[in-house]
Amino acid sequence: GDTHEIVLDLDSTEDPTHGQQPLSFFNAHYDSYMYFPLLVFDGECRLAGFRLRPGNAGNNRYATPLMVRLVRKLKARFPNARILIRADAGFCVPRLLDALERLDRELTHVRYVIGVQQNSRLVGLAHAPMQDAAREAHATGQTTRRFDTFPYASRSWTHERCIVVKAEHLGDKANPRFVVTTVDERDPRIVYEKLYCPRGQAENAIKDFKRALAGDRLSCTTYVAN
Repeated sequence: GDTHEIVLDLDSTEDPTHGQQPLSFFNAHYDSYMYFPLLVFDGECRLAGFRLRPGNAGNNRYATPLMVRLVRKLKARFPNARILIRADAGFCVPRLLDALERLDRELTHVRYVIGVQQNSRLVGLAHAPMQDAAREAHATGQTTRRFDTFPYASRSWTHERCIVVKAEHLGDKANPRFVVTTVDERDPRIVYEKLYCPRGQAENAIKDFKRALAGDRLSCTTYVAN
């Protein structure tokens, strides 16, 4: 078929349990007994993939096999599709990045843009654009943003990857944000604002899924039935 642009937003959500459902666990972050399902939505906010997980699952547990299976199915159906996977920093683990890069080598046009947790090394590498943003913010009194890109490898990565930084200054406060990407768009602002930021739509899609479709109903007594 024709080339399709397919965006896949990977996210997780808390799903509180009330009663004795199997594999319901207490999750300290959400302060409740719950399941912790993974959801994948496409760019039109349609549910494309789902995996129920125990309440104590780490944020990225099962994310890699779910995404690999989904990308393979989509590529089998739409071989020329360009697929972009988006997720927040909770999913930025070597296993997922490596798997998506392998799929890109094998099937072509599989890209990702995924948040990266801030650390002192990243902040150091973003020093120049942060300084520029700070100078302009102080001069104008306005929130200022600069965008830049640089190679970086965390200790657990096997190789360097491309980091895009949003070097933002709010009043007198630095507010840098980082994403890792295999998108080869030259302009880091486009990667951040046009490709990464719209992933916030997934949170609205999750609300619709729960409220309009009662997707979080967990009244069955077995885990599989739920």
